[in-house]
Amino acid sequence: QRYIDRPLTIGGYKFDLRLYVLVTSFHPMRAYLYKDGLVRFGTEKYDASNSSDLSNLFSHLTNSSINKYSPSLSSEKEVIGAGCKWDFHQLRAWFRAGGDAA
Repeated sequence: QRYIDRPLTIGGYKFDLRLYVLVTSFHPMRAYLYKDGLVRFGTEKYDASNSSDLSNLFSHLTNSSINKYSPSLSSEKEVIGAGCKWDFHQLRAWFRAGGDAA
Protein backbone atom coordinates (compact mmCIF):
# COMPACT_ATOMS: atom_id res chain seq x y z
CA GLN A 1 0.00 0.00 0.00
CA ARG A 2 1.02 3.57 -0.49
CA TYR A 3 -0.60 6.82 0.50
CA ILE A 4 -1.94 9.07 -2.30
CA ASP A 5 -0.95 12.62 -1.43
CA ARG A 6 -3.20 14.35 -4.01
CA PRO A 7 -6.41 12.31 -3.90
CA LEU A 8 -9.57 12.99 -5.87
CA THR A 9 -12.12 14.70 -3.62
CA ILE A 10 -15.80 15.63 -3.77
CA GLY A 11 -16.49 18.99 -2.20
CA GLY A 12 -13.06 18.81 -0.58
CA TYR A 13 -13.80 15.47 1.13
CA LYS A 14 -11.80 12.32 0.41
CA PHE A 15 -13.91 9.39 -0.71
CA ASP A 16 -13.74 5.80 -1.78
CA LEU A 17 -16.11 3.57 -3.71
CA ARG A 18 -17.39 0.27 -2.46
CA LEU A 19 -18.45 -1.99 -5.30
CA TYR A 20 -20.20 -5.32 -4.88
CA VAL A 21 -19.18 -8.11 -7.26
CA LEU A 22 -20.36 -11.71 -7.39
CA VAL A 23 -17.88 -14.08 -9.01
CA THR A 24 -19.58 -17.29 -10.09
CA SER A 25 -16.72 -18.82 -12.02
CA PHE A 26 -12.99 -18.31 -12.41
CA HIS A 27 -12.41 -20.48 -15.46
CA PRO A 28 -13.99 -19.08 -17.54
CA MET A 29 -14.21 -15.86 -15.55
CA ARG A 30 -17.81 -14.85 -14.89
CA ALA A 31 -18.56 -11.92 -12.62
CA TYR A 32 -21.60 -9.76 -11.97
CA LEU A 33 -21.37 -6.18 -10.75
CA TYR A 34 -24.27 -5.08 -8.56
CA LYS A 35 -25.89 -1.89 -9.90
CA ASP A 36 -25.56 -0.01 -6.60
CA GLY A 37 -22.71 0.49 -4.19
CA LEU A 38 -21.47 2.97 -1.61
CA VAL A 39 -19.47 6.17 -1.72
CA ARG A 40 -17.79 6.62 1.67
CA PHE A 41 -16.46 10.03 2.72
CA GLY A 42 -14.15 11.41 5.34
CA THR A 43 -16.16 13.67 7.66
CA GLU A 44 -13.71 16.58 7.61
CA LYS A 45 -12.30 18.34 4.57
CA TYR A 46 -8.96 17.16 3.27
CA ASP A 47 -6.19 19.77 3.43
CA ALA A 48 -3.80 19.12 0.55
CA SER A 49 -1.33 21.68 1.88
CA ASN A 50 -0.94 19.61 5.03
CA SER A 51 -1.20 16.08 3.56
CA SER A 52 1.81 14.80 5.50
CA ASP A 53 0.00 15.38 8.81
CA LEU A 54 -1.96 12.16 9.22
CA SER A 55 -3.16 12.96 12.74
CA ASN A 56 -6.68 13.99 11.62
CA LEU A 57 -8.19 10.58 10.92
CA PHE A 58 -11.56 12.09 10.01
CA SER A 59 -10.13 13.86 6.96
CA HIS A 60 -7.74 11.11 5.82
CA LEU A 61 -9.82 7.95 6.33
CA THR A 62 -13.18 7.05 4.81
CA ASN A 63 -13.82 4.08 7.09
CA SER A 64 -17.32 4.38 8.60
CA SER A 65 -16.28 2.62 11.80
CA ILE A 66 -13.83 5.48 12.45
CA ASN A 67 -15.96 8.35 11.15
CA LYS A 68 -18.92 7.42 13.34
CA TYR A 69 -16.93 9.07 16.18
CA SER A 70 -16.42 12.32 14.29
CA PRO A 71 -17.97 15.42 15.90
CA SER A 72 -19.08 16.56 12.43
CA LEU A 73 -20.71 13.27 11.37
CA SER A 74 -24.32 14.44 11.69
CA SER A 75 -23.71 18.07 10.75
CA GLU A 76 -24.72 19.31 7.31
CA LYS A 77 -21.52 19.47 5.26
CA GLU A 78 -21.05 21.43 2.05
CA VAL A 79 -21.78 19.24 -0.99
CA ILE A 80 -21.95 15.86 0.78
CA GLY A 81 -24.58 16.72 3.43
CA ALA A 82 -24.92 15.01 6.80
CA GLY A 83 -23.33 11.63 7.46
CA CYS A 84 -20.48 10.03 5.55
CA LYS A 85 -22.09 7.82 2.89
CA TRP A 86 -23.88 8.14 -0.43
CA ASP A 87 -25.30 5.39 -2.56
CA PHE A 88 -24.52 5.34 -6.28
CA HIS A 89 -27.84 7.04 -7.09
CA GLN A 90 -26.68 10.09 -5.14
CA LEU A 91 -23.28 9.99 -6.86
CA ARG A 92 -24.90 9.84 -10.31
CA ALA A 93 -27.23 12.74 -9.39
CA TRP A 94 -24.23 14.77 -8.26
CA PHE A 95 -22.41 14.13 -11.58
CA ARG A 96 -25.56 14.95 -13.59
CA ALA A 97 -25.90 18.23 -11.70
CA GLY A 98 -22.43 19.20 -12.93
CA GLY A 99 -20.46 17.96 -9.94
CA ASP A 100 -16.74 18.37 -10.33
CA ALA A 101 -14.38 16.14 -8.41
CA ALA A 102 -11.21 18.02 -7.55
